[in-house]
Parts: sequence; C-alpha cells; structure tokens
Amino acid sequence: MSPEDAEAELIRYAHRTTVGIRAAPGAADDQLWGSGVLVAPGWVLTCAHLFIPGTGETHGLGPGEEIGVVLSSRREPVRARVAYCPRPPFRADVALVRLSEEIPDQPCAWLGDRSLAYPERAAVLGRLAHPEGGGTGAAAIQLVSVPGGMVGVAQTIGTEVPKLEKGMSGGPVLDRDRGEVVGITKGRYRDRPGGGAVPLTGLRMLTRQDAVFPDPGLGDDPYDELIRRHDRWHWKRQSRPGATWVDYQRHLRHAGPRLWHVQHRLKAMHLLAGLPPAASPAEVERLVYDALGMRDRPEGSLLVHSWRDGLGEIYQENYAEFRGAVHYLKLVAAAVLADDSGHVVARRLASWAREELAMELRAEDRDPSEPGGRVPTSLLVSIEPLYYSADGTGPSDTFNWSIWRGYGDGEWRSVTGDQRAGGVSFEAATRAVLERLGDPLLAADAASGAEGPVRLEVALPPDRLADPVHTWRLPVSRRRGARLRPAAGRRPVVVRDATRADGLDPNLDRRWVKMLNSHRLQPVHVTPQHARLDELESLDGHAVPVLCHAPGARTAEGPLVDWLLDTGFPVAFWRTDGHPEGPCHRGCEIFLADAARAIEQSPADPRALPERLRALRAGGISPHSLGGCGVLLYEDPSNPLPRGFVNPLETA
Repeated sequence: MSPEDAEAELIRYAHRTTVGIRAAPGAADDQLWGSGVLVAPGWVLTCAHLFIPGTGETHGLGPGEEIGVVLSSRREPVRARVAYCPRPPFRADVALVRLSEEIPDQPCAWLGDRSLAYPERAAVLGRLAHPEGGGTGAAAIQLVSVPGGMVGVAQTIGTEVPKLEKGMSGGPVLDRDRGEVVGITKGRYRDRPGGGAVPLTGLRMLTRQDAVFPDPGLGDDPYDELIRRHDRWHWKRQSRPGATWVDYQRHLRHAGPRLWHVQHRLKAMHLLAGLPPAASPAEVERLVYDALGMRDRPEGSLLVHSWRDGLGEIYQENYAEFRGAVHYLKLVAAAVLADDSGHVVARRLASWAREELAMELRAEDRDPSEPGGRVPTSLLVSIEPLYYSADGTGPSDTFNWSIWRGYGDGEWRSVTGDQRAGGVSFEAATRAVLERLGDPLLAADAASGAEGPVRLEVALPPDRLADPVHTWRLPVSRRRGARLRPAAGRRPVVVRDATRADGLDPNLDRRWVKMLNSHRLQPVHVTPQHARLDELESLDGHAVPVLCHAPGARTAEGPLVDWLLDTGFPVAFWRTDGHPEGPCHRGCEIFLADAARAIEQSPADPRALPERLRALRAGGISPHSLGGCGVLLYEDPSNPLPRGFVNPLETA
C-alpha cells in the first residue's frame, strides 16, 4: 500500500471514530453542541467547554442527566453521561464521556504518546451543527498545514484553510504523517481562518476530582486507566480480522524503514499497560533521562505521568530512537521487578527488551551507559525559539535550550536542557547554557581521546546567527574555580540554524553533494543590494557565500540570512559586527581576503572549513580578520540536528 493510499484509508478510519455531542435522545434540543473522538471502549474524549459554555448554564452535568452521542454506525444517538469534566478555570479544556451501552465493533482512534507534537500536515475532523437542527450532523474533514509547534495547553490547527465549521469543537486533530491523534479542536476563529486546539497532554491533567458523579469507572487515576484501556484495545484488535488503525499507520511516510517501528510501539504499550502504575511522575522522568544518558537532570521539565508517556519522550533519529526505547523498556521492567520479582508482565517486558530488541543494538550499546566503542565528535548547544506564547495570545519571545553529545550521522545523546512550556528569555537561556556547558564539553574532550577537543556546534534562531558564540568564556578544566578562556581557544566553533531541526531540505542536500564532488570551492561576496532569490539559487554548487554585512541586513525581499538559509547553502561566512547598510570599507577588504584564503585552500572540502577557521583564530586575531570577527555557518545534512527537543505545535 502506498503512503498516499494509507493516509486516505486512515482518515476514513479516523472519521468512524469521530462522534457528535448533543442532548439526550428525545430532548427538545436536538442541535449538536460539538464533536468528540472514541478513544477506548465506551469512552469519548471531547472539550469541557461543550458542557460549560460560559453562558452561566451547563449541559449534561446535572444529577443523573444524560446526553446523546452520535456515532457513524448508528442512525439514532446513543445515550451517555459526562463522566469527567473540570470546572473553570480549566487546567485543560478536556472532558470524558462514558457511553451507557456497549457498542459492538466500536472503533478507537490511536492517541499519540508525545508531549511535544509538531505535525506539519494535519486532518481536523468533526461533525457539523446544522442551523435547522437534525441532531446527527454531516461529516467534516479539513486537511491543513501546521507551521510551527505546540506550547503549554494550546495549539493552532492551521490558518491556510477555510473557517472551521460550527460543531467541530472537540473533534480529533490527526497528524497525517505519523498517523496519530495529537489533540482535539478547541474552537474556530470568528474573524479569520483556522482555530485553536488542545494537545493530548491536557488529558494527563484529569484527576478523580474532575468526576461528575461518584465512581464514573476509571478509578483513582482516570488518565492512566483510560490510556491502559486504549492500548489494550489496539493490541487485541490487531489480532482480529479486518484492517486496523495500525495496519494503515505502518504504511505512512513516517513509518519508512525505521528500526523502532509501529509494531514495536504497539507491543511496548500493550506490555506497559500490564504493569503497576509508576510511583510518581518523577520516577518516569528519571528513567527517561537514564535511557537517554542524561546526567544533569532538569527535574520537572517533562510533562509525563504514565510509563507510556515516558516512551513518548524518546523521539530522536532512527537508531538513537531505537536504542533509547530499548533501554527505557529495560529500565522500566527492572524498576517493577525490584518491587515484585515475580511480576509476570514485567518479566515478559524484560525478556523481550533484553533478548530480542537488544540483539539489534550495536555491541557497545547493549548497556544503557555511555556508548563505549564510539568517540564523540562534537557537542551541540541548541537554543530553540518558541513561536507562540504559552497563553496563545501572540508571538513568543521565549526559548528552550538543550545540550547534546554528538557522534556523527545524526546520532546525539542528550546531556541536559530546559524544555519548560513557557520557555525563558534568550539571555536567560544563554546564561543557563554557559553555567552548564563547561563540564560536558570537557568530558566530551576526554572521551574523544587522541582525536583532540571536540567541535562546538551552536544552533540558534536565524536572527541570532551572528552572535559571537566563539567568544563564550568556558572553564579550562573541571576543577572548581578553573580559569576561563574563549570557547574557540582550542576547538572549532560553528553555528547552525535551529529552525532546521527536521533534517529535511532537498536544497541543502543537493548543494552539499555538489560541494563534496567539486574540485574547488569559490568565495562569493553577497551583499543586500545584489541578493535576490533567483540569483542565490543560480550560484554554482562550489559557491561559498561571504557576507561583510550583518546577516539580518534587509534586502529587497527580506532579511539576507533568510534567503541564504532558504536556498540551502550548507556553509557561509559572515561577521559578528557586519555593517547593516552603506558601502564597504577597509575592514571588509581584510575580512573578504581572509575568507577567500580559507575557502580556496586545498583540499576543496567543506568539512575542512571548521578546522581552518580554528587555525586562523589560534594564529592570532585582529578586529577585522576572519579569525577575529568571523562566524561559520556549518550545516552537514548527513548529521541533522536532534529531534528530541524541538518546537512543539503552534499555539492558538
């Protein structure tokens, strides 16, 4: 089955899980209040505001009061009750509805496990509310693009579509590439296209105190019990005849030739659902950090609750994701067996992870400690922008930061970071990085052995790519109170584009391959006056842009740096103090000449440029020299940035 066919079939399947929410059958009010999604046998996830609309009245929350749920398989609404619904102000706009009867062959949607979801293509599903009533509602599916990420408990579901229709609130938001529900529609904008949505992390905030009536059926921990029922249902459904959600999901684009594939995740979640609950969210968080090899643990930065949530935090490049998942499952099994050595499911999980999955790991990775046989080649600092504020009111000026040890070929191991939903200012992120960077950088140097000091890579938002990160002052030893010296004193230092975290850019790949196959590299002086998109795109594969102007200088078509990044140049030089406008001066001549000498040296290999810049800096610097004020953009597409901590869905 092609990815396109699988996506179309999965959207049809997801539509069968989408329901309408209205008053009970026979009520005078037969208008739809909104939509919902079937997530476990007998359970519907929807928005709390459907039942507390803010008008002073409530729907379905009175003693013994029933509501109606419209299923695609039934002509008439099914009776149900609102089981869990937080009261305003909502921690998260989510509610659970319990059907009053069993529905044979009821389908269930697949709920994603990531706390940070960033679908670029989504399907927004719901049922339309007709002005004349009728109580069932027509199907509604919107295919949208989602530019950005998720923060806190709000997200945007796209503005490149017609207005979302009335009645779609509470319906599922489906990631079309990964094949999983990542949120529910919160509402539509009244004055423009698109709308807002609530990510699935909101479901983790439901507690027993949100019960509408005594003993609704999910015990002391409604989220944990609901997600266990969800995972067990999908596991059992997979063994029965007929196409399943997972059958379509495994053929989607994202599935591809991944080591940690959909069937692995299905079985892992089934086994995790059979374990006793974690003692606390802190225990889940600790095991995630252990599995990822993180030493400096920013406690409370992960919004995890269940064992399943921990597995959802391990999203990296192909092999790194597989390795992290295997180690996490082994650690979870060990934690449960430490309390109950005879627990049957924990033993099964341990056996599967240790005797089957671990067989696919490299020899040096069969223990979750530091990878013994591999040598780190770089340390990455990433300061990633949060595109929208946590309250969803507008653009954000806050950031998350993280530090990673790199082994090449897109393989990264987390060291530390701060991924709080609200983020911090750029200045606070930089201070936090400098407070924590020295020890892991020196440790990576020690692990690299004879290879010498590792390269420092700093991923920044485009408007900060001229920051003089090579002048960061870092300790020269791991001794307390050690002297400080510039980061570039002994090692190559380069910058990278933090917004290129998906690792997919055909322009970048094409130019990199041409550079590697070229017999020469040629410096090209690029100025705002002459920088046009068509001219940049037409530059030969061996061209290396050199800027004496500030990267943020305005061209006729926008900031100069944006055009350089969009046209996929993997390497470029610019100044930390580039002039914003006006003619060039003597300092520009010095800088351009230095850059030309570095670029035109033999061999003609872009991979040699970081070391050449380091050598220039070590040989003495002057204010206008490449070594003194130069910055090297260095994007090797064979070593993409890690995806473990990237921009979440854009906030509403």
